Amino acid sequence: VCSSDLTKRWGYCTKDGDLIFTWQLIALPDRLAKYVMIHELTHLFEFNHSKRFWAKLASMCPDYKEQQHALNNVYD
Repeated sequence: VCSSDLTKRWGYCTKDGDLIFTWQLIALPDRLAKYVMIHELTHLFEFNHSKRFWAKLASMCPDYKEQQHALNNVYD
């Protein structure tokens, strides 16, 4: 599923397991788009931002903090 109007986030995961992404994701550098997708896929295992979520994310994307920082500064 793709959303055309996500103004505050690049994507999200619903409780039903649907992954929703803004169309602007295609304009990001590949490494950042990949991070967004991995982040949302991780929510299929942990539907929160608990310590377990971050540990799972780190196991798949060890440099997630750098990617998250870069993503937060895309429009700066």
